[in-house]
Amino acid sequence: MIPLFVGYALVVWVAAARHRRRVGGFLAVLMGLAGLVGLNYLHGLLSDWSGGTIFLPVLRSIMYPYTALVVVIGFYIACLPRTSLVGCAHCGYSLHGLSPRYGIFFCPECGGGTPVQQAYRRSGADRPDLRGTDRRLSAHHAVGAARNQDQQRQPTDEPPSDRAQRPG
Repeated sequence: MIPLFVGYALVVWVAAARHRRRVGGFLAVLMGLAGLVGLNYLHGLLSDWSGGTIFLPVLRSIMYPYTALVVVIGFYIACLPRTSLVGCAHCGYSLHGLSPRYGIFFCPECGGGTPVQQAYRRSGADRPDLRGTDRRLSAHHAVGAARNQDQQRQPTDEPPSDRAQRPG
């Protein structure tokens, strides 16, 4: 019985992933929801048909969270972007470590071109990736440290003292 539950969820999620960000992905999740709602309805009819001899409240307490799980994860998968930000747009090959030519990464696997995407930084510094240092931010911290040393009347070649300075 458990492989049926896992298999049903996987079928819905694979269909949502295969057609993500398209109508087909969302339709796959809605069809999965319709199947589970129909199964819950049949369980209600089964209780009426059996005259209450089959104990269904336990089954319902399992089916409602399972239905929510399948639908929520299915919609999440259907909303995922189709293109990878780290790999080739055509074949998915990792372009990490390659240098761009004319603003385009050329994939060694398929030969396709992927434009360079600049990493967003709050400081406004443009960098080709997130591993590099932010020169504008580090310069700002250096100026702040020097200003802090001047306010504590410390020489610039010595670090500030750990004890608090008395106003005076």
